[in-house]
Amino acid sequence: MSRRRGSDDRTTWRQYLRYRFDSLLARGTWAVLLWLGIVTFAVVLTASFLLRRAGVTLAGSEDGGWFEDFWQSMLRTLDTGTMASDSGWRQRLVALSVTIFGLLVLGTLIGVIASGVEAQIDRMKRGRSAVVESDHIVVLGASSLLPDVVDQLCRANAGRRTAIVVMADQDPADLAEEVRQGVENTFGNRLVFRDGDPTRLADLELVRLGHCRTVVVLNGDGDHSGDARAVHTVLAVREALGDHDRTPIVVVLDEAAVAETLAASLDESVHPIVITQAVARNVVFALRERGLGEVMSELTDFRGADVYVVPAPGLVGTRFGDVVVGASGFRPIGLMRDTGAVEIQPAADEVIDSSDRLVIVAHESTVDLDLDCGFIAEQRVGHGDRPDFRSTSMTQHVLVVGWSGLGPPLLTGWAMSAGADSTVEVVFDPRVIDQDGIDVPDLGDISVVLKPFTGDITTLGRRVAPQITAIVLLAYRDHLPSQEVDSRTLLELMTLRRDLEDRVQSAPRLVVELTDPGNSPLADVRGVDEVIVTPAMASRILAQLVDDPSRRAVYLALYTPGGSSIHMVRAERLDLRGTVTIRDIVVAAAAHGVLAIGWRRPAELGGELVLNPAADRRLDLASGDEIVVIG
Repeated sequence: MSRRRGSDDRTTWRQYLRYRFDSLLARGTWAVLLWLGIVTFAVVLTASFLLRRAGVTLAGSEDGGWFEDFWQSMLRTLDTGTMASDSGWRQRLVALSVTIFGLLVLGTLIGVIASGVEAQIDRMKRGRSAVVESDHIVVLGASSLLPDVVDQLCRANAGRRTAIVVMADQDPADLAEEVRQGVENTFGNRLVFRDGDPTRLADLELVRLGHCRTVVVLNGDGDHSGDARAVHTVLAVREALGDHDRTPIVVVLDEAAVAETLAASLDESVHPIVITQAVARNVVFALRERGLGEVMSELTDFRGADVYVVPAPGLVGTRFGDVVVGASGFRPIGLMRDTGAVEIQPAADEVIDSSDRLVIVAHESTVDLDLDCGFIAEQRVGHGDRPDFRSTSMTQHVLVVGWSGLGPPLLTGWAMSAGADSTVEVVFDPRVIDQDGIDVPDLGDISVVLKPFTGDITTLGRRVAPQITAIVLLAYRDHLPSQEVDSRTLLELMTLRRDLEDRVQSAPRLVVELTDPGNSPLADVRGVDEVIVTPAMASRILAQLVDDPSRRAVYLALYTPGGSSIHMVRAERLDLRGTVTIRDIVVAAAAHGVLAIGWRRPAELGGELVLNPAADRRLDLASGDEIVVIG
């Protein structure tokens, strides 16, 4: 039924004017200032006409002209003291009216300006202004990885004064506080925070993607739609980049299938990283050999030596073996071809091509690549064939206590280099996780046994059979409240350490997973080979790929069994004893078919690890000292 028009439907002039005034205010500060200027001009113009009509003029006029009256009227709107010298009631009434109006205008003007400044400050706090940066790093989204990622990026760019721009759909002040709590030192870099939805093109304009160096996409925490949102963000970023679509995009994902699909659908500028897989690959080294976990932690942390892929135009035409023995401030470990393929430990006679890039271990990417040509000439002769130290698949027996999402990729990676007679025993608490929830991957011929354990946790050590070579404590991070996860893991650790104290010679390697970095010192006890703090380790790996995505191919080449990888070799096996220089170690290692990149003291002598030491450094080798080699 149609609605009948009544008297209540009529709009009054008051309602109309109020509506127009509200609409004017809604247009912003400049619209209000323009309106005030127009009204002020009209009032001053009216006052000057009244003065001319009355045949009088205001005090201070130099002549009786209309423009002079207009000027004097305008002065009285700006300065209330100007009317004090006016004489005659007609002049005073006009001057008083103009002055009162000026007071109203001035008060309104101050209020409008204050409101506009406050709104602009609020806008700045909300991070809604566009950044004006170039060669900056853009991080889109927020997660528990963010503080550690920013901290590592600051270390990687120390001294470069790089802007790290973070945009997430949350309050920038809260985000900035959270990040700065995890950043020890910005090293001269600038942190910029913006509020916006990374999936919206309009918001992406705030971070100036077309001028950035790298884009990082985080997928959030505990959100089942995280991968979908991350993929949506990547597609929006590609659209926003336009002609700059070769800008590297590193995206964090939870599902390996999503990562594979994304990599296959887009070009090589998009680098998906599955956090659990990346962390598991690092931890696998700790299971392969004692001490390798510490080496990989060093190589993926910008606090020490790192892997770099650098152009080497000055070494074109040089034998790789000559680069090995002649290097001083860096340790060469391989070559990256123009196709992106990585060859770890190429033949000594391999000649570096102009299209090759050198893979090195160094403390910074800008290291001087000059060689000691005199030393090369001395050492080039007399390299005979020697046995190498590449480890073969060995029988290992792993005990896994607990379960988390790290379990499947960790066991898969470990099985790639384990012997066929190896075994895995998974001990779990059925009160925390059902046996059906333990998704053990297919490990081929390797035997896997699941054993529920509901007894007293203090008796857990009795489950460690003498043949066990490694113990992995996984946190029930997907099945227990966060405040209980690490407490349980640490209690299990203390129980196992107590029961294993007598097994000095045959003590198994011990790997512990924690969720809170603050608990890491509590697990850093003698006998623990690797403490896995998943968010911290994942952040370090992610920052390495953000700094240089080509590192991914290097890590995969080192990780893949059957090729050259990282090993620990006793110094005496390289015929090294007494006082030697690092260059002596490099030459001895090369003669035995491996590349030396550092050394490590045994745990009983402090366990010091040094990667990429200076070539002229002298070292007194002690019994049990190990050389870190690639071979």
